[in-house]
Amino acid sequence: MKPSHQKNISRLSSLLLLLTLFILISSCTPILNVQSSYDYSVNFDKFRTYGWYQVETPVTRADPEYDTSIDQQIKAAVESELVRNGMLPSDVNAPDLLIAYDIALEPRPDQVNNSTPSTNFGFGYSYWYGYRYSYSPAGVSDFRNIQEYPMGALVIDLIDANTNELVWRGWAEADIDPIGIQERDLNRVVANIMSQYPPVPNLRR
Repeated sequence: MKPSHQKNISRLSSLLLLLTLFILISSCTPILNVQSSYDYSVNFDKFRTYGWYQVETPVTRADPEYDTSIDQQIKAAVESELVRNGMLPSDVNAPDLLIAYDIALEPRPDQVNNSTPSTNFGFGYSYWYGYRYSYSPAGVSDFRNIQEYPMGALVIDLIDANTNELVWRGWAEADIDPIGIQERDLNRVVANIMSQYPPVPNLRR
């Protein structure tokens, strides 16, 4: 094969690769900002197993727009990342870590009009997907209620099962729309959040 022909093929391959990357990037849910915060006094090496936080009655499960498949996808994606980090699900014994999450979504007008203080405030409560958790956020100095995050943000909390205290929180301002988001995009958002767990000790402030 002539060198000039090889060059043309190489250029064409490069252009196709760039085009593919552009399509993939443009089709993904944009991740505007990914951050995490944690309790600096906690030794995260002690956490070996995980489970899901047992929620109180969810405020919004009766909402016809609540999609249980999104809940399942988020849980599967979080678990996949924890297993990748060497953690195991707790089958028999009590887990070391408990997981909770929230998505900050704007309420519909009827939800706003019928809201009460008990359903608008509290730990880990979002508008459609939130639960009224009862764990303590005291150890995380910059803790915020879900209403203080931009709409579409996904927040993942890790709680010490022995103390019922929040030890790590990661979040992404990702403009999530549970009705239209693709599973691959949701997995990407979760992976970006969980990439910051566990905290790197030498980066602690």
